[in-house]
Amino acid sequence: MILASGCFDGLSAPQVKYLEAAKRLAPREPLVVTIVPDSYIRLHKGRDPYWPQADRAVPVQALSIVDRVHVQPEGQSVPDVIRLLSPKYFVKGPEWDGALDQEHVTACDDAGTEIRFTRNFGKHWSHVRT
Repeated sequence: MILASGCFDGLSAPQVKYLEAAKRLAPREPLVVTIVPDSYIRLHKGRDPYWPQADRAVPVQALSIVDRVHVQPEGQSVPDVIRLLSPKYFVKGPEWDGALDQEHVTACDDAGTEIRFTRNFGKHWSHVRT
């Protein structure tokens, strides 16, 4: 399984390209995308989400490359999801290369998950709107 995560608060072309690149890492593996809670956006981006979490999941799930969307309940972190699902790969965009915190790295180590980074596909919605 490939696990990708994010806010997806306004699905953009660069985010779709990120998910396509994640899927290309292992085309036969299912791609699961975890959508962070609204509180994550408030805490880390300093604003309310443009769309509630359930609405953010709909366009992601509609993508043919996405096999499943995991809507994180409040209090569940991405490292919790990594430990829960034990994916083969955890994939993030290049902005996370060198910036992924120790909690994510440890969760991947615990789950036997390889961390991979995609290339830059341009600004996504949150960079344009902030």
